[in-house]
Amino acid sequence: MFTILKACRPGKVISIIVGILTISIYALGSADYLQNRAILLDILYGLASLFFLVCAGYMMNDYCDVKYDKINKPGKITITKVISKNTFRGIFLVFFVLGIIIAMRVNFWFFLLILLDMFILLLYN
Repeated sequence: MFTILKACRPGKVISIIVGILTISIYALGSADYLQNRAILLDILYGLASLFFLVCAGYMMNDYCDVKYDKINKPGKITITKVISKNTFRGIFLVFFVLGIIIAMRVNFWFFLLILLDMFILLLYN
């Protein structure tokens, strides 16, 4: 369990989410808008979607970089040494699908931006 948490890079994910929350409040013009339940729920769903997708992205990056990490970081314990590749793929898929499903809940434009982001992530890896 710790290995999966480590693969998600919680410090970086929390930093990203806090940054996005800060930008959202700034874009709204005031934190008072968060008292509107519909706006608050959309923001929370968006943050949850981003949480799962960013974690999935970091996990995918770790999985794809195993070959390079053996050369560049020979002492590093890779994720596939701790859990099986199939288990890792399954966890990645759950995070990815949850993130996409939650993104659909926010609104169509958010969903499209998330799909674009995921496409770029796949190209990168």
